[in-house]
Amino acid sequence: MRHARLLTAASSFALLLHGAPALAQDAATRMPQDDAFEADDSDDAAIVVTAPRGSVAGDIPPEEVLDSRDILATGATSVAELLDALSPQIGSGRGRGGRGGGGRPIILIEGKRVSGWRELRDLPTEAIERVDILPEEVAVQYGYAADQRVVNFVLREAFNSTGIELEGEFATRGGRMGGEIELDRLMIRNGTRTTFAFEAEAKSALTEDERDVLIQPVEAFPDPVDPRPYRTLLPATEDYQLNVSHSRPLGEKSLTATLGLDQSTSRSRFGAPIASFDIPAASPFADPPGEEGEVSRLVAGDALGRSRRSRTAELATALNGGGDWRWSTTGSINVANSRTRSDRGPDVDAFQLGLDALDPSFDPFGSLTLGDYPQDISRSRSVRGEVDGLVSGQLGETGAGPIGLSLRSQLTWSNFQSEGTTFGIADPDSDLTRRRLLGRATIDLPVLDRDSAIGQLSFNANGVAESLSDFGELFSYGAGVNWRPTRKLSFLASFDREEGSPSLTQLGEARVVEPLVSFFDFTNGETVLVDAITGGNPDLVADTREVLKISGNWQLPTKDDLRLTAEYITERIDNPIGSFPAASAALEAAFPDRFFRDGDGTLVGVDLTPVNYARQSRDSLRWGLSWGKTLETKPPSAETRAKLRERFRQMRQERQRERAQQQPQGEGPPTPPQPQAEGQQQAEREGPPQGQQRRRGGRGPGGFIGRGRNGGRLGVNIFHTVNFSNEVEIAEGLPLLDYLDGEAVGRFGGTPRHEIEARAFRYNNGLGLRLSADWRSATTVDSAAGPIRFDDYAKFDLRLWYNLAEKPGLIADNPWMRGMRVRVGIDNIFDARPKVTAADGSVPFTYQPAYLEPEGRTISLSIRKLIVPRRFIRDEIRRRTGR
Repeated sequence: MRHARLLTAASSFALLLHGAPALAQDAATRMPQDDAFEADDSDDAAIVVTAPRGSVAGDIPPEEVLDSRDILATGATSVAELLDALSPQIGSGRGRGGRGGGGRPIILIEGKRVSGWRELRDLPTEAIERVDILPEEVAVQYGYAADQRVVNFVLREAFNSTGIELEGEFATRGGRMGGEIELDRLMIRNGTRTTFAFEAEAKSALTEDERDVLIQPVEAFPDPVDPRPYRTLLPATEDYQLNVSHSRPLGEKSLTATLGLDQSTSRSRFGAPIASFDIPAASPFADPPGEEGEVSRLVAGDALGRSRRSRTAELATALNGGGDWRWSTTGSINVANSRTRSDRGPDVDAFQLGLDALDPSFDPFGSLTLGDYPQDISRSRSVRGEVDGLVSGQLGETGAGPIGLSLRSQLTWSNFQSEGTTFGIADPDSDLTRRRLLGRATIDLPVLDRDSAIGQLSFNANGVAESLSDFGELFSYGAGVNWRPTRKLSFLASFDREEGSPSLTQLGEARVVEPLVSFFDFTNGETVLVDAITGGNPDLVADTREVLKISGNWQLPTKDDLRLTAEYITERIDNPIGSFPAASAALEAAFPDRFFRDGDGTLVGVDLTPVNYARQSRDSLRWGLSWGKTLETKPPSAETRAKLRERFRQMRQERQRERAQQQPQGEGPPTPPQPQAEGQQQAEREGPPQGQQRRRGGRGPGGFIGRGRNGGRLGVNIFHTVNFSNEVEIAEGLPLLDYLDGEAVGRFGGTPRHEIEARAFRYNNGLGLRLSADWRSATTVDSAAGPIRFDDYAKFDLRLWYNLAEKPGLIADNPWMRGMRVRVGIDNIFDARPKVTAADGSVPFTYQPAYLEPEGRTISLSIRKLIVPRRFIRDEIRRRTGR
């Protein structure tokens, strides 16, 4: 019996470290199961109506539920990495920006709204007990638009850890290196959660001469200049992030406050410092004498550069309350400022005056010292404050279930200011302020329950009214139907009509002129260097979009976990906001004032600030399969179990000595634990009677495992997107632009007809592997010189890791390795680069592989140490084993 208790304690100890039941597999197989998760999956089985702890409100079930072992199998160490690993499952085809345009999914903690992304971004994955992935329609119940999936995190009831991670990476082709350090501290106990996280990351610049970029020499005296060392493909960057979050219960309520500070800097090069002079005919330096001339020289000094710096400070709060009606209030204030400095090139004015004055001391062929480069400077500052309230509950009952209602209101105040100088002339200042008041109501009406002839059926509807100080009133509405014929098969259909305004940055971001930008002119079929104008456009108007979605989710009746999901989305947009991804003839015909050409018709400048097109339509189908199975985990050897018993015996003796030292003088020795009755010992050895299960979650080591399924994980997720149409009408009377056939949507050509996202993983006995693959089909873009083909492109990434905590023999001999993990990452395994060819078989200069995929294959190595205080381990073992 003593050995069984020691093994139980060992299991709890391992679970505290990594949420992994590998140290005592023979004992873990007898752990009690959670009947809320482990009920029979067959349609005829009894239905468990009690939702697991921390579930999301409403009748729409999760599309997928991940337990602690599933989470470990991703290899992620933080919530940010976990969401990246789950990108195929949580991607959305709805929202602004097309597939995945909804952006980051809506995040909940235990069914409650959070103060913001910063609150849980850096949480270690070991602290997560379960993850629920839900469809976009659940977002409506929390007062959001139905264009983002919902991810609900259920954390462990108690956790205490300090983590440190070091990572270094380099490109196998050379020229690019980086490093990162992360520190985090997490404490969870009695409903109180405190998080501290700091992250610093730096990467070196990558210049054109460090890749196989073709040389385009710049004419200069005495020899042409190779500009590649003076231009960067990727800038040098430095990023710092600090987040502090605290959450605590206030009676039946919970309050969270989060503070975040960020700073990012980047430094890039965009050209050689070339100075050009006009030589008068009378100058002693005229060659031939008596004739005017011109000379260009490479000036000693740094390359022409651009530096950017941005700083952000944010304070956010969330107050959640329960009862018959759930309610929450969130508030935040965000202050951000940015500054950009761009060199204009050597200042030749003073030297040119000396040449014009025929001063022989101004020798254009001698040594040149021209001083600092003049700069264009732009600055911007934004302040945003927001208060948001949500109330949700039940209006009443129908024969099929409760009628749900959620009401949300939001008040936002934003201010955006920008200023700058170009060629020494002050740009017009921008000072924009917006006050936004939003109200949203959602109702969920059950019609049929699960026992009906066709299964469970419910309807929902929502309406939104917005008042913007600079745009007036905007209105949106939507409706949906949720049909669940069986427990394993569900369908969702929804329609939304939304009016949306441009953001303040789209309206008023500082206009910046970037010189010497490589640009492909599709009208002339050539690559040119242009002055590119970026920034905001104050003349933008609101867009209106209508979205119809039909989706299905089917858990197939197989031995392993196999799930099929599909969603068809059709979208129509009036006045969509877009930019100029390429200088196509159609775009230039519609917006001739955005393209600047010299007398020879050569493109010399492009205004890339956003504009409103007339209308756009998109249709796509996204479907995928998710398959997974449990692997048998090898139990520890008899020798390892003996070492663990001895280790825990020493820990118990140490604890007894501490108690004895803390005991006041005059008191007797501590009372030894009372022996159990023979019947009780027999019951513990045999476990619960046949046909019964002890409920998990509060007591026993099983409460640390989520679903109670032990062992490793093997799985594959693969999703295929078929884009049926993507057309834009620039203006009334102009031909449609077909991004699937002939029009460029970005630097990788048009919209691919087919896209595939795939993730495969295997994790067992502490060893993990995750392979990621992304593929897009070929596209063709029309140009004056003939069609340009963008070949299909596939990219593979690999993660390999080793959790030392799941190697009990290694830990028993080397206790200092407890909580360590080593990971090797290989991005772009095959060093793949996009291939672009013109009609004559040549590669357009702008579309060289090094421009489209400059970094290539990169290899990273990270070492992470998770430290769990010994006192916390002892307390948790005592609490969970009842000793």
